[in-house]
Amino acid sequence: MKGIANKYILHTLRILIGAVFIASAIFKLIGIDAFEIYIFSLQWFGLPASSIVARLIISSEFILGFLLVTNINFDIIKKITLGVLILFSIFLAIQIVQGKTENCHCFGEIIQLSPLSSLIKNIVLAALLLLAYKNTGFTLPQTANIRLFIISFAIVFPAIISPPDFMIQFEQVADDALAIASKRMNNDTTLQAAGANEGKKLICFLSLKCNYCIQSATKISIIAKNQNLDGNILFVLMGDVNDLPEFWEKSTAKHFNYTFMPMRPFFQIAGPSVPSIYLSDNGKLKQQFNYRNINEQTIATFFNEK
Repeated sequence: MKGIANKYILHTLRILIGAVFIASAIFKLIGIDAFEIYIFSLQWFGLPASSIVARLIISSEFILGFLLVTNINFDIIKKITLGVLILFSIFLAIQIVQGKTENCHCFGEIIQLSPLSSLIKNIVLAALLLLAYKNTGFTLPQTANIRLFIISFAIVFPAIISPPDFMIQFEQVADDALAIASKRMNNDTTLQAAGANEGKKLICFLSLKCNYCIQSATKISIIAKNQNLDGNILFVLMGDVNDLPEFWEKSTAKHFNYTFMPMRPFFQIAGPSVPSIYLSDNGKLKQQFNYRNINEQTIATFFNEK
């Protein structure tokens, strides 16, 4: 009787660990945009590669979690899972040493954990896994077919439900629309005072309460650091100035030069939606980006051109 009870305890531990991995994958997928930016913020990959890496992490966690829950190939999966936990823990330890305290996106944005909290979580999971290490349990029929289906599904599903931005073709703003926006910008005294028409600029029209604007500010801040563009960035903001501290905090963006504009002239230049981000050469707007099609290489090429 005691042996049966121990066996069920081992089953429960294994299933619990698998459920945590599945929840982690699902929560990351729900907040995939923020998770992509977090990967990008590490400055290990460019934006396109960060999109791929983010989805591969989600797929891998779901595969591990499902195989743990179903007990498929547990002898191999337990070793891989322990290795993954050790790898993630090393990464988190480095973040802690570097003084990072922001959300590490282990559970996306739904459950926000600091690197220290997440490291403790990993240590607990590793301890539970070691307790369940001798679990042999049951084996489902057709395990090979189930395994193949889950791996295929987990790899394809994130790309289907949220395709990487670089795989989507976005319509470019017409030259005449850019010309009209340029004229309005150069006639606006607020933007002239902010130096919008002086030299090459990345001019970002952002609303303080717009989540995509906040995430765009994060992207731009990382790109500016990568390309040494801090002096070439201008944030044109719309909203209540009292919301500015929260905007900086949520975006974790560098405090670039900024100015505020009233709603009507703001949208006359930005266009019908935000974020609206322009490449400007001495007041002539050359190209517009939205949140989805911000392209670091295009921005770098623009500023490197003589």
